[in-house]
Amino acid sequence: MEILDPLRDVANALGDQGRTNHSEIYGSLSIDAPKGHVVLYVTDTAKARNLVADAKKAAPAIDTSLIRLERAGYSRRDLVSARDQIVADSESQKLPYPVFSVSLNPDASGLRVVTDGANAALSSAKTGVSRHRGISGVDIPVSLEEGKALESFEWRWNDVRPFIAGDYVGVNGHACTTGAVAAMGTGDFILTAAHCFPDNWEVYGNAYPYHDLGHQWTGNRIGVVTNVSTKWDMEAIYTGASGGVGATSDEADNIENQWYRVDGVAYSYNGDWVCQDGMKSYYTGHGVPCSIKVTNDDTTWQLSVPYWWDGLKHSSRGVCGHSDGWAADHGDSGALVFAFSAGNRQARGSLSGGSDTSNVCWTEIKDYFREVGLSISPYHA
Repeated sequence: MEILDPLRDVANALGDQGRTNHSEIYGSLSIDAPKGHVVLYVTDTAKARNLVADAKKAAPAIDTSLIRLERAGYSRRDLVSARDQIVADSESQKLPYPVFSVSLNPDASGLRVVTDGANAALSSAKTGVSRHRGISGVDIPVSLEEGKALESFEWRWNDVRPFIAGDYVGVNGHACTTGAVAAMGTGDFILTAAHCFPDNWEVYGNAYPYHDLGHQWTGNRIGVVTNVSTKWDMEAIYTGASGGVGATSDEADNIENQWYRVDGVAYSYNGDWVCQDGMKSYYTGHGVPCSIKVTNDDTTWQLSVPYWWDGLKHSSRGVCGHSDGWAADHGDSGALVFAFSAGNRQARGSLSGGSDTSNVCWTEIKDYFREVGLSISPYHA
């Protein structure tokens, strides 16, 4: 992880500037750990000097010699605009094919839509590429590829206050995993996936004594669901306590009754590596999977059957990754996605779903916090 730390610092500084002050040229970025540099994709390499200078000004400690510039076909702003239009057209049934997910290509060259086999084959037989208009009027190439719809990962056991990331949380046959711990004023909140439980539901641990996910007995009360966001597939559970009494910014790990502090929040970028702390993975012998590589840092998806608790499908946006081994399974929804940064656990996201146990997607905590006004909890066990 010592190799990744300086690269992550550079990526975070560039990404912050690209998403805000230089959105007209910023396309994407990717961490290339084997080569030891960060690739910055921009539509204008000459103007990129200003982006890099502003990143250095905001984060003086970064090493700008690690940056490699590559020309992007399109700005992230245009790609996101075209992506949002595809999602809207899909939700209003204006497209002749189902949209399981739509992703920004990691090199900012266009968009990739995952659909069913018949429509992917039909598209390939024609031109293989369609186009959607971006916000600045440019036509964005869109490729259709065959794939699977993401499934929700609903499903440590019956914890007591203060609650931490990695705990079982459930009610009425639904079960998920707790994620990052947040604060608003003096209130203690703990996050999980929004597709797990409706607003105002009371949720609990599992009192069944044998760690069997096939049984759900009402256990210790965790709190009440609030701040539901369908866009970021996150919600906050208010523990009814404050000051670290209700929940602390820590996560359960492989060693029983051992927890570790979580400090800070950051975005995940292409090429980075993360872990997830789902309780289903833990209780089925997979521990805390940490070999998940970020493969696309901007994807929008709809979860397949089962639908959300309101009987509808909702589109969520976040990051997707792949593991050559185990990544996650049903029951891990809501789990904390984190990375090791400078020897500490850094919060990244909340697990949302995946197409199988090796390919997963999560939404990003920074986006959710900005929407609902929460922040990472300063309290630790």
